[in-house]
Amino acid sequence: MPEVRRVAVTGGNGFIASHIILQLLESRNYLYSVTATVRSREKGHLIMDLPNAAESLTLAEVPQLADTAFSGHDAVIHVASPVTLDVENAQMEAAKRAGTVRTVIVTSCMCTLTSGPQFRRIIDETMWNNTSSPRSQPYFHSKVCAERAAWRFVEENGDSGFKLI
Repeated sequence: MPEVRRVAVTGGNGFIASHIILQLLESRNYLYSVTATVRSREKGHLIMDLPNAAESLTLAEVPQLADTAFSGHDAVIHVASPVTLDVENAQMEAAKRAGTVRTVIVTSCMCTLTSGPQFRRIIDETMWNNTSSPRSQPYFHSKVCAERAAWRFVEENGDSGFKLI
């Protein structure tokens, strides 16, 4: 019997997260036990209808996140990113406290790299969107703040025990 890999996915009821969860539940290469964080159980009801969800998917409400959501997990796929300028690293702190998480994957967004189309320029992971602000493109700005905060957390907590991707 193959080893079961425990993965937590934040923002579980969102569009991208629900597709990631579907891929994990339908994987033929590994067995995954998935925990999806949601703001409320009512918001998570649709993903409970995914194939294999009854056997391999559990929901964790966000208020539980800081305490136990990542305990015993091997990886966290961090998809949720609230639109706020007051960025906290609750997910990174929870992953560190869990002691078992070895990988945290932060899904990014094109808006963290640029504030608009750049047709004559190559855009890569070394770039940051430095033109968005709370007044001009606040959504883009909040995404930049959240991703920078994740990388800063890893720099400041070198002994966190996990790799950030």
